Amino acid sequence: MGDYNLKGDRLIQGKDCFVRAGNSAADAKIVGFAQDYSIRVQVQTQKAEVLGHFLPVSIDPTGVSVSTSFRGFIPKKGISIDGSDLSTKNLAPTTSAIVDSEKVIKIPYLELYDTRNKTIICSTTWAILTSYDESAQGKGYVIANCSFESIGFENGTDWATTDLYTTE
Repeated sequence: MGDYNLKGDRLIQGKDCFVRAGNSAADAKIVGFAQDYSIRVQVQTQKAEVLGHFLPVSIDPTGVSVSTSFRGFIPKKGISIDGSDLSTKNLAPTTSAIVDSEKVIKIPYLELYDTRNKTIICSTTWAILTSYDESAQGKGYVIANCSFESIGFENGTDWATTDLYTTE
């Protein structure tokens, strides 16, 4: 359940957003409806530990990794969200496809899109599916749980990154 402001806009982000995939933001198509999502940007660091000092004397970044997970509704075959034939289920490769090609599909561009406000919440680049499962409860809908590892992460245009990261 979302929290609303006086205008009726949701104050909690990430709910009822769509997952879009493509080569870039310009050609990204909706592939699913994300009920819940999480994106984790993990920066690996190297600390300079010096004898006689209780705290490290410096800390420097050495790498970055991006993990994305979402739960999404799988629509009945033939039902389309935006006129395309894709759904969250299309993101799952078959094991025979992986074994035969000896590689996995890399999605050049994956984003979470807020259709109500027509804005990109965030996006990742070169996403590789690391886990996929489907579940349903009783007479409920079929839900897909997807996890990805990615190379890049960008905030949507409505959420500019602070200039703390661009100063020397």
